[in-house]
Amino acid sequence: MIETIINDINYRLDEDNLTAEVIKKNGGYEDDIFIFKTVVYNGLPYRVTSIGEEAFQFCSSLTSIIIPDSVNGIGDYAFCGCESLTKINLPNGVTSIGVEAFSGCKSLTKITIPDSVTKIEWGAFSHCESLTSIIIPGSVNSIGNDAFSYCNTLKTITMPDSITSIGDSAFLYCESLTEVTIPNSVKSIERAAFMNCPSLTTIIIPDSVKNIGGLAFSECSSLTSVVISDGVNRIGGHAFEGCTSLTSITIPSSINSISDDAFEGCYSLTSIVVAEDNNVYDSRENCNAIIETGTNTLILGCQTSIIPDSVTGIGKKAFALCETLTSITIPNGVKSIGTEAFRYCESLTDITVPTSVESIGGLAFDWCEKLNSITFQGTKAQWEDIKLGEHLKNSNVPARVVHCSDGDVEI
Repeated sequence: MIETIINDINYRLDEDNLTAEVIKKNGGYEDDIFIFKTVVYNGLPYRVTSIGEEAFQFCSSLTSIIIPDSVNGIGDYAFCGCESLTKINLPNGVTSIGVEAFSGCKSLTKITIPDSVTKIEWGAFSHCESLTSIIIPGSVNSIGNDAFSYCNTLKTITMPDSITSIGDSAFLYCESLTEVTIPNSVKSIERAAFMNCPSLTTIIIPDSVKNIGGLAFSECSSLTSVVISDGVNRIGGHAFEGCTSLTSITIPSSINSISDDAFEGCYSLTSIVVAEDNNVYDSRENCNAIIETGTNTLILGCQTSIIPDSVTGIGKKAFALCETLTSITIPNGVKSIGTEAFRYCESLTDITVPTSVESIGGLAFDWCEKLNSITFQGTKAQWEDIKLGEHLKNSNVPARVVHCSDGDVEI
């Protein structure tokens, strides 16, 4: 291999194959760059086939670049941190865009991905703060982790039916993203894929998707409508946490796993429905809640929930962050109230615990700032027999005693 500068561009020349790779140059590159398809060294022509790893990294004065159609690969970090780059062409023939290849190109407003590219690697366009739209061609089958994260002016994205996976944090903090269509080829939406996209209002998850990863749509605060198609099997932890505008959810028959805190903080929910033919969960008696059928445990409630008499457990964080919940009736038959079950229910003023309860998890009523009255339907001795979780006595609630049928007990 030979390294040499030709026309102010540094190349690594492969003498066996007569190919050339553009590489990093001492002092960097600036202004407008034109790369020729062929360069000549010692009388021999070398075909330029790739932009090497870190070739233009942190060339903050680079404004535009013309890449020849002989190039088939853009290396890792090739243009990372080129803050002044406003224009670049990616020719047909490019099959790979490397890790963080264009990350931090803050002035880049538009880029066309050629239909020869098969994968968009990790962080390829992250922090491209001026990029407003992107069209992904039908040749691409996966969007890598963080591929478009922190593209905070990106409004629309078009994904083809060839996409099978959307990686971790792929569109994290795309704060202007208002619309996205997930094609019916995607099998998995990975962790935090659309987390903190506060302008996203509607999402349809097609039946090809089997897994909605943890935090996938967390803090999408304008999301009012979510359609989960029959075919989805799993909803991961915190998947829709903090979707404060979401008013209704329907769980299809295919869902067999919902994490405890999948919908935590969705305090605008008023309608929760589970498909009647779901074998794992139900919303019996139109209770506006999700109940794990096999254990009769309510795992998600909302401000309009009515706990059926057949329920024996209130799960971990079942009503956590239901900020508009003012009252709830716990039926006699409930044996356990889970950890953080009513935590941060800021409008809850009173609660009555039936004699059937055998355990109350730690922090079950923590930060229920208006909870002035806790009533237990049994005696003081029966209350003392209840297994109380750690920190329950130190919960941040106004009520400091439990009213029993024969007197009060300190919490």
